[in-house]
Amino acid sequence: MGRKVYVATVVILVSAMRYGLNPGGVRILGESLDIDRRTLEHWRDWWLETFVHTPFWCEARARFMPAICEGTLPSSLCQAFCVEERRDRLLDLLKFLCPLTTGSVPVDRVF
Repeated sequence: MGRKVYVATVVILVSAMRYGLNPGGVRILGESLDIDRRTLEHWRDWWLETFVHTPFWCEARARFMPAICEGTLPSSLCQAFCVEERRDRLLDLLKFLCPLTTGSVPVDRVF
């Protein structure tokens, strides 16, 4: 998955947490990971505005049943992969997202 695997993990988890946290939780999360609130907002915007329009997602979203709620990404994607129930499924989610980080993995190889 390349050198971005740890960054991707943090981005996914922090973004998912950001959706469900209140302002106090965002402050604690930002302080504990030393991440500015604006960075958290930038990541949320990426999931809600950029990711949903990528060619990768336009093809991949049709493969989920039930459909993924795009308004709650990445939390809804974590739920679809059962990340909260089985932490080892995070690796499956990262493998799924791999085509976004490298050109060496074709989209059809992750399904």
